[in-house]
Amino acid sequence: MAYLDVHPAHPNGRTAVLLHGKNFCAATWKQTIDTLSDAGYRVIAPDQIGFCKSTKPVRYQYMFQQQPARNTHALLQALGVPSATVIGHSTGGMLAVRYTLMYPRETEQLVLVMVNPIGLEDWKPKGVPSISIDDWYARELKTSADGIRKYEQNTYYAGHWRADYEP
Repeated sequence: MAYLDVHPAHPNGRTAVLLHGKNFCAATWKQTIDTLSDAGYRVIAPDQIGFCKSTKPVRYQYMFQQQPARNTHALLQALGVPSATVIGHSTGGMLAVRYTLMYPRETEQLVLVMVNPIGLEDWKPKGVPSISIDDWYARELKTSADGIRKYEQNTYYAGHWRADYEP
């Protein structure tokens, strides 16, 4: 699991963990990392397994209990971080909630920075069908960097794109 570990120039003794969403990476948090680091936070931003600079195992069960909870908890233990403020964006919000539910004593605060209520709303009554893991997998195999870029441009950036969005 690749990750960023940014130590502040003037530590306040606190750590923030940033959990990215599906179409994002740890590097996407650059502005937030800089702001938190300037405020004295040590900032840890992992690339979840299967995303960005982390490995992409062929036979890995992607589930919220493993992704954010166990993997992130193991990372924080290895780095000697006993507790942290956990911040999640978009799907990372679901990951942050799962981490907090599994490790409440290790969570100082939970912050959800969500573009929409992913995972906090039941879409079935609204007619959105669930799809099988095999269908999800087939759909993911069709993704590309250009496709993700176009989706983000239209969904998050009002049709505009700048070089600093590239990470």
